[in-house]
Amino acid sequence: MTDGGLVMTSLEVGPDVAERGLSQERIRRAGTIRLGVDPAAITIAAPSMTDRVMVRTLDLIVASIGLVLAAPLMLLVAAVVRCTSRGPVLFAATRMGRGHRTIKMWKFRTMVCDADAELNAHLAADPNARREWARNHKLVDDPRLTRVGRLLRRSSLDELPQLVNVLRGEMSIIGPRPLTLDEYETYTTFASQIANVRGGLTGPWQVGGRNFLTFDERIPLDIAYVRNRSIGSDIGILFRTVAHLLKGSPGAF
Repeated sequence: MTDGGLVMTSLEVGPDVAERGLSQERIRRAGTIRLGVDPAAITIAAPSMTDRVMVRTLDLIVASIGLVLAAPLMLLVAAVVRCTSRGPVLFAATRMGRGHRTIKMWKFRTMVCDADAELNAHLAADPNARREWARNHKLVDDPRLTRVGRLLRRSSLDELPQLVNVLRGEMSIIGPRPLTLDEYETYTTFASQIANVRGGLTGPWQVGGRNFLTFDERIPLDIAYVRNRSIGSDIGILFRTVAHLLKGSPGAF
């Protein structure tokens, strides 16, 4: 993977390209079924100036308050990560941002340092894991996660540093989850439909069943959100996210 570019080295796991390469046509059919229209044919208007100002104001207020309230907890999480596993406290994940520009999305590190090698070896040895990775771009039982990392993922505490991304204007509190470069290149037709909005810390995918949706179900959900986005819908998703976190629902972020 290169910084600031659209280059992603594919996983060296042998003949799994067909398994993980969910075709554009397959995803187009899935989107057509769920949206009632071919997502490739959807034209999404850029948000108005008023909408942009209101969304940015909400972002600044929520992110500022969130950072102040979460600061002691973030310091504690940083100390625990530092003391329980080798490697840096923070991890910068390269994602596709608004306007097709790459951003560095910050997270507390939840994985071992040699995570890529660990994943390659696991996928090469386990056909079921390869199919799961191709279908969802994630693993329920991910061998790369540290013991503390699993707790952080379940509680979504690993995502707290992204409040800084929001203050910097690279992300929003609410929006489609930023795509990895690999996801972007695989689903370019659909990724381009959501590129005029900032990626979100939380959004329709997270409150709509993140852990139970496949990746090709997520894309039409994100497109539908962008088509119908309003400040009211964003506030609704924000309250639903808080409710999920208070109930301890996994993967609210």
